Amino acid sequence: TDLKKQLENHSLQKAQIEFVLQESEFDFAETGGKPIVVEIKGNDLEELSQLTRRVERALASVRGVTEILDDIGEASPETKVEIDRRRAALYAISARDISLTTKAAIEGAVATTFKEAGREVDVRVRLEEKDRKDLTQIGDLLVHSSVLDVPVALKQIGTIKQGYGPSEIRRRDQIRTVTVTAAIEKGYKEKNVLTKILSELGKVAVPKDYTVDLTGKALEIRESFRRIMFATALALILNYMIMAAQFESFLHPFIIMF
Repeated sequence: TDLKKQLENHSLQKAQIEFVLQESEFDFAETGGKPIVVEIKGNDLEELSQLTRRVERALASVRGVTEILDDIGEASPETKVEIDRRRAALYAISARDISLTTKAAIEGAVATTFKEAGREVDVRVRLEEKDRKDLTQIGDLLVHSSVLDVPVALKQIGTIKQGYGPSEIRRRDQIRTVTVTAAIEKGYKEKNVLTKILSELGKVAVPKDYTVDLTGKALEIRESFRRIMFATALALILNYMIMAAQFESFLHPFIIMF
């Protein structure tokens, strides 16, 4: 707490600081030891980002919740090629052909390997830097149509745009997943805070085919509670069965137990 107050007085610009109280090595290995872990799953990255913001606002509305962080990361600039599938089909050019051509031109392709004195150096072939910087020139790239046996300019079958994309895409169970973690301030009971969080997450508008699950310690608490209830019910049943056999009565065990 003292360390947090001291750091708040400094201008950290866009930096994010995460405070983790490491009670054991095992706690630190699992999501940094934070008791609140929310997994948001879906396919569309833009929708996932919006849903993540709604979940973070729901967590922030619960008293005692602090240090809310997600693993989306900052968007990085990228050049996109939006393929006109109808025009590409007319030339019998697949999306794979377009992808390989643009990747070879911009990133380069290893054509061969140069060997010298036991060392191997990849020989990468790609466009010159002045040709890679200009988007209009990238549109002049020729994609070969193997069926028609003619070269087709990239700008005739697609549109080149500049935008921003995710710096990293994480998946869990083959589904794109964003993880939101948060801590609980000292003086608040975990059980009460987690119960309120479940209530607030239930109010979040979740689109179809998207899921929001509270995991981490919350999941452990719920599973432990289910085990306790099962063990208690099983103990009562076994106790009743033993007493019923001893007293040879179905009524007396109820009277003794209650």
